[in-house]
Amino acid sequence: MVKTKLYGRMSNKQNAKRVRRLDVITKAKASALAQQKKIHKLAAKQEKKFIAIFNSSVKLAQNKITIKGIEAALKRGKGAATAYGEKAVMEFGASIDGISKPMYEAMVESGKFEATEISSLLAGIAVEPAVGGIVFDSFDAQVLTVLRKSAAKAVTSITEGTRAALKHLIISSFGEDSGRSTRALAREIMGVIGLNEKQAKAVTNLNAKLIKQGVSPSQIDKKIASYSKRLLRERSHNIARTETMKAIGEGRAQAWKQAEKRGLVKDSEIQREWITARDELVCEICAPMDGEVITGAKAVWTLPNGEKRDFAWAHNLCRCTENIRIYAF
Repeated sequence: MVKTKLYGRMSNKQNAKRVRRLDVITKAKASALAQQKKIHKLAAKQEKKFIAIFNSSVKLAQNKITIKGIEAALKRGKGAATAYGEKAVMEFGASIDGISKPMYEAMVESGKFEATEISSLLAGIAVEPAVGGIVFDSFDAQVLTVLRKSAAKAVTSITEGTRAALKHLIISSFGEDSGRSTRALAREIMGVIGLNEKQAKAVTNLNAKLIKQGVSPSQIDKKIASYSKRLLRERSHNIARTETMKAIGEGRAQAWKQAEKRGLVKDSEIQREWITARDELVCEICAPMDGEVITGAKAVWTLPNGEKRDFAWAHNLCRCTENIRIYAF
């Protein structure tokens, strides 16, 4: 009996400790998800600006050339058509460069957001009143360097995607024997400005499918135009979400690096936890990363496939964020 009671008392203590531990974990997860919602809200505001710039860039590029011009170039051959399409690519690339502004705004807003979080954490562990918070320096040389590199990479990627899309469609148009007019092909080429090569291939695949089904040329034109517009909407939202979340990740990382630079926290005290959206839409790439922890503002994440990331972002349209905390004791 005595042993049974003793076992019972020990079991109760263990259970109580387990309950307290689970309560702490539950609250921590709830806090991380609440923070994630704030970050997604911040992202949504900047995404609208990205989409507006993308749509404006497409229209400017389309205005740079004409249906008649494309038609005339197609009649002269592949070289002439490709050169004519390059005019649209150059105009698109010059205009899409405007995304650097919302990228900077996203970095600054997220940097300020994270600076507030850091200040709160510092206040919670401060042993002296002198230890306080930070103000995010939006003109820090490192912030501006990261912005220039990120913006240049994004602009190049988006522009090259459109160049490849136009090249694919122009080359494909010379292999067609569909009975469609050169004017119809010219309109199709105009419609893919802003898309990437994969999407352009989807357009040509749909075209081939409709021809095989015996759809009339006029109906093909309408379906292709509608499909291209839908793909453009998807492309603009994809770019907006991806580049915004990457900029936000950069801004948060810079805030911690500034705190470390000012001696407010040591790199070895910074713990970063990968947080997924924790819903049924979490993908197989991000799911294994949820709850993973690395130490240090400069540390990098390793994805299941071996790829490296500077912050919690695994792929296009990724919704993951980081729960960053100070582990000083």
